[in-house]
Amino acid sequence: MRSGRLDRIIKLYKASTTTDDFGEEIVAWIPLCMTGDEIATGTLTIGKLYQITATEKDHFYAGCKIGDVWTATLATACNVSNKVKPVTRSYQEWAERLELRGDERWNAQQVVASMSGKYRIRWRSDVGPMNMLIDSDSREYDVQAVLELGRKEGLELLVAGRGDVLAVDMTSADESIITRITEAGDIRITEAGDIRALSGIAELTIGGL
Repeated sequence: MRSGRLDRIIKLYKASTTTDDFGEEIVAWIPLCMTGDEIATGTLTIGKLYQITATEKDHFYAGCKIGDVWTATLATACNVSNKVKPVTRSYQEWAERLELRGDERWNAQQVVASMSGKYRIRWRSDVGPMNMLIDSDSREYDVQAVLELGRKEGLELLVAGRGDVLAVDMTSADESIITRITEAGDIRITEAGDIRALSGIAELTIGGL
């Protein structure tokens, strides 16, 4: 990869399921970082980057929550209720954006997505479909596929803008064809042709054969 073409900073996120004060499950997007072993004892090292894995209210700083990434400014104590992981690689990456012409086909189920574009970044092992990408202009994208460039030299991320239409060519078990899906969140398509929405579907049109 040519470093000179990496001209913008993107942010990568992953979905995380937590519970609120009423015990209800909620899905939140937290920074996708590569981290070391969890720390549950001792104190933080000032100036080091950490990601919170457990916290009581305002323990590390005012308003802190699970998934937050920050640089420690105090030697705050860790314990069983307040834990962190040291960040070895940030969720922010230098990237090159490339526009797509036409549709991209990629898996054996013949799912065709109207892609918004693709990004190239240096290789890392933790990026995959179902992650979210935010560009330097604050636009949000769902990562639809990840291709390796060279021998672990880089990654090419095929993305679709959040809310874009996905055109699906797949016959389901009851011999109907899904002709149009508008995303209101993340959608997972199973081998049986079922659709499972992680965050909800705004529009779904079914047409029989």
